[in-house]
Amino acid sequence: MSLKQTSLRCGLFIIGLPLLGLLYQNITNMLEARRYPPPGELIDVGGHRLHIYSVGQQGQGPTVVLEAGLSCSHLDWCKVQPEVAKFARVCSYDRTGLGWSETGPSTRSSSQMVTELHQLLTNANIPGPYILVANSFGGFIVRLYADQYPQEVAGLVLVDVSHEDQLSLPFVGQGIKASLWVFALSSLLAPFGLARLAIHLGLSHHYLIKYPPAIRPLLKVAWGKTQWLKTAYKELATFRECADQIRAHQHAYAHLPLIVLSQRLPAKSSSRAEKQVAQKWQMLQQDLANQSSQGRKILAKHSGHYIQLDQSELVIEAIKSIFQATMARDRRH
Repeated sequence: MSLKQTSLRCGLFIIGLPLLGLLYQNITNMLEARRYPPPGELIDVGGHRLHIYSVGQQGQGPTVVLEAGLSCSHLDWCKVQPEVAKFARVCSYDRTGLGWSETGPSTRSSSQMVTELHQLLTNANIPGPYILVANSFGGFIVRLYADQYPQEVAGLVLVDVSHEDQLSLPFVGQGIKASLWVFALSSLLAPFGLARLAIHLGLSHHYLIKYPPAIRPLLKVAWGKTQWLKTAYKELATFRECADQIRAHQHAYAHLPLIVLSQRLPAKSSSRAEKQVAQKWQMLQQDLANQSSQGRKILAKHSGHYIQLDQSELVIEAIKSIFQATMARDRRH
């Protein structure tokens, strides 16, 4: 084979491989969109639509609204939502650019997300008051929502949520910077199908195993979308801004029922540094509980950060407790 022929083949390979990836990604997106339509409804919130999934009957009590963590979708509540639906109307949703929701404004600050959530609940005809339940990064959103719309909120359940002061913890800032690089690089490769290929090769199996088997194909669809990694990057990039926004507000939920669930303590074999970080994390979680006169903190002894997946029964019981407290208060008045 001549040098010219070798160069030509290499050139065709270099050009053809990305094109093949683009074709794979786009065709798979179209096929999965047909096979896995939105489980709920798509509601316009002003220029783009958000996906909301609502179950349970609207009764006399408050509606439960579930807010997922950073880059996560309504599927993170798959173990909680069906059980809560047995005693209340309960809604989960996908933020802009995640799950089955459409892309929207590039600004992804907490205030923008609160505005979109409020518009979603209004346009979907889901009346308050609401019990707001959040995991991780979603804590910024529901706390700011409670501050901006206090008349609509009946109580909160914070599931190992982010704290505005957690950037002061050792390694947290560096971890966010490292994750930003990963998300940035991955989002560049996503249009060529590499992220989807990694998922189907089982590189996310350690995380998928937490979900029921019926939910795993839906997760692969959500994670395989080109927009997912781009949105994950945008959300993480605004972490400090979101922390500053919640820090700037006075907490309007100071007298509302509030339950904080925090992840287990580290194993005895953990390093000293890990134990110190975990201890400070617990202090931040206790600070969240102290922000309401009716706040209390519960330790999930057998769970990591995603308590709604590891010990869903604790989250369900916390929601039920606040639901019943709200009903009892309404009867007294």
